[in-house]
Amino acid sequence: MLFPVRVEVELDDVGGGIGKLALFTYLLIGANALVFCSIHFFPIAMRKMAYYDYGFVAERIDLFPLVGHMFVHVGWIHILGNMYYLWLFGRATEMRMGRPVFALLYFASGVAGSFLQGALTPEYLTDVPAIGASGAIAGVLGAFMILYPREKVTCFYLAGFRYMTTISLSSVWILGAWLLFQFASALWFSTGVGENSVAYFAHIGGFIFGAGAAAVVKYFADIAAMLRRRSAILELEECSDMLHEGRSEQARAKLEAALEKRPADPLLLGEIGRLELADGDRSAARKMFRRSLKAGLKQKNAAAAVAAYYGLVAAKARPIDNSLRLIIGRRFASLKKYGHALGIMSAPFRPGAEIEGMDKLLYEIGDLLAGPLKDPLRASAAFSLLASLFPHSPRALDVKYRLRRFRAVGRN
Repeated sequence: MLFPVRVEVELDDVGGGIGKLALFTYLLIGANALVFCSIHFFPIAMRKMAYYDYGFVAERIDLFPLVGHMFVHVGWIHILGNMYYLWLFGRATEMRMGRPVFALLYFASGVAGSFLQGALTPEYLTDVPAIGASGAIAGVLGAFMILYPREKVTCFYLAGFRYMTTISLSSVWILGAWLLFQFASALWFSTGVGENSVAYFAHIGGFIFGAGAAAVVKYFADIAAMLRRRSAILELEECSDMLHEGRSEQARAKLEAALEKRPADPLLLGEIGRLELADGDRSAARKMFRRSLKAGLKQKNAAAAVAAYYGLVAAKARPIDNSLRLIIGRRFASLKKYGHALGIMSAPFRPGAEIEGMDKLLYEIGDLLAGPLKDPLRASAAFSLLASLFPHSPRALDVKYRLRRFRAVGRN
């Protein structure tokens, strides 16, 4: 059994982009809690009336219950489970898509899930109300999987009651497995239990709709980003020609004018930083490279982020913190520059260095050595160091499990 406890969205680690308040997600959680507390303490007869009035009933398609059913929950486990998943995956999805688009996706996923559930409900159950935000939240899960397919989701792994560890897998595996479980449950479990049944088809419909909508949003966003990059590259090439011809002031003016139009363009920021560095103004260069690094990370532009990091090194900037070092190391790894990735992630391991976040760096180093570099001996050394230095790290249980596997393979 896997139970997700953390989504390692990189922007959350460095406080960029997603550091803003995911207001709509928190408003949804508050509204659901308020409605639940308003209904839960009613007498049972009144609660059942509320479920029927506000729930989605397949034989009665009314506008208000289409939305109202998403705020009504049967019990504490029902609402706490739903709100936990909304909190865990909703914040990153909202900040990536933008509040209005996220709100539209949330309610549309809930409606889509309800219609699929209604279409596949047996006739003898068409008068049973379906309630809960599960379909809408399933849409959020589907959108998260599309927007962050490679981001790590840390889960508790439970094997019976005797063994528990943590494991980190890409969201596409965790959420894809969740969707398969919904399909299996919908086909396996009988719907004959009436009002106690789970609306698995609402989960499936919401998830598929959310994933599809996110794919469309991502597609058009990628096209817009590509057009912006092409425009920026043409301007940079023109400015480069000016610099070769000795017209540095004209090049600077053109770059600054372009930056006013696109203040978060990592390529423009990096080029201005290099221009400042060539003029000997290291302070201004560091400022531009930091902005370029932040923009490159936010936009997942690995090449721009790596170039900005090299610019900071050339400008003799003070060492970056470990959370940012981890992300830049991952960017190097995504470009298959594994030696650079190991170099930057290993740099803090010296006397007097910052302790916070070192367990993450060690885990990432071990994962890199065990994976693409295929060096189990050094990976085992990194994991052993993590286990000894950080025994209370959230990754400690997973590390112990991986060390046991290394030893077992060594004996064989």
